Amino acid sequence: MSARASLRSAAEFGYRVREARERQGITQAALAERVNVSIRWLSNFERGKSPRA
Repeated sequence: MSARASLRSAAEFGYRVREARERQGITQAALAERVNVSIRWLSNFERGKSPRA
């Protein structure tokens, strides 16, 4: 089964992004800058609080 198939919601995707970011030692600020979003948006996304993924 692929990783995509095992995702059940956008919130779960956010949690996985956080886990991967932390494993790699990347701060929210650094990742937010790389993907051109605000730190607040990324924080909300990682906690499953963002309405859009």
